[in-house]
Amino acid sequence: MQYVVRVSWRPSRLSRKETIHPVSIRPAEPAVHEGHGRLDRIIPSQPGRDFHLELVAVELEGGGHIDGRIHRDAASNDRTFVVTAECSEFWCTNFRFRGRRSPLIWNSESLWSTSEVVSLEENDRWGPFRFEIPPQLPAATEARVIAWRYSIEARVESRRPFTGHAVLTPLWFEV
Repeated sequence: MQYVVRVSWRPSRLSRKETIHPVSIRPAEPAVHEGHGRLDRIIPSQPGRDFHLELVAVELEGGGHIDGRIHRDAASNDRTFVVTAECSEFWCTNFRFRGRRSPLIWNSESLWSTSEVVSLEENDRWGPFRFEIPPQLPAATEARVIAWRYSIEARVESRRPFTGHAVLTPLWFEV
């Protein structure tokens, strides 16, 4: 996938000029949601009730992988979890036509999703998981009006009430 910036302007009422310039995306180390001025984004990252997720090694692009662990607290009796990895596309629908005080409106579409069951023994406190990302998916990217995000979600398999969901959304690339 390639990006270009297109600029159109009118030096006079009768003429019109246009410039097109290619743009490249480079990886950046700091997570995007920790920066200032990003209050319009809702990016989930939270622990579940009596369990949480940790990432070990992540390559957030087509052909990459997600390696991590699910940790349960000592007080938890839950032993089987469903871990889901998903790639979604988000785009802003009112970026050009909003007032100063109106929030951005984001639409989304899921591009890929897969799940795996992680079973823990009675004395184990954590269990590993791994997801292979298909080659046709885009790199995790955060731009002003479009984003491709990978998220990892875990829930207790029994679907008991009030167990909650643990969610991680790692972000490594920014335009």
